[in-house]
Amino acid sequence: MQDRANVSADFLELMKQEIIEVIKKYIDVDESAIDVRMTNKQNDDGTNGAPALYANIPILSIKDDVLREKHKELEKEEHEDEENKKEQEVEKNSEEQNKEETNQEEIKENTEEKDEPILEEDTETVNKD
Repeated sequence: MQDRANVSADFLELMKQEIIEVIKKYIDVDESAIDVRMTNKQNDDGTNGAPALYANIPILSIKDDVLREKHKELEKEEHEDEENKKEQEVEKNSEEQNKEETNQEEIKENTEEKDEPILEEDTETVNKD
């Protein structure tokens, strides 16, 4: 089978070791009983199909501490996301409030300019004309 899949025994062993290393992060396994090999998947009509990787990995126990740690990390990320959203909303509201205050100040200034009393000097100039 290894010849038909163009896979050497060394390559298969390397792949097996890497698979084991990844799996060992999450579960304890019986390394001496692990069986990894290439097989031919059989088609419905009985002919040989594509090669398949077969892995029989006896599990001794699941590392609950890893699962708990991953769960804590996810909760922390969710909390940080919520905090970031709140901060962005506060910033947005603050910017909107600043814009509104600036607009109100401009309106007030424009209104004050229109309501300025006419000085006597101005009336004299107007009367001379």
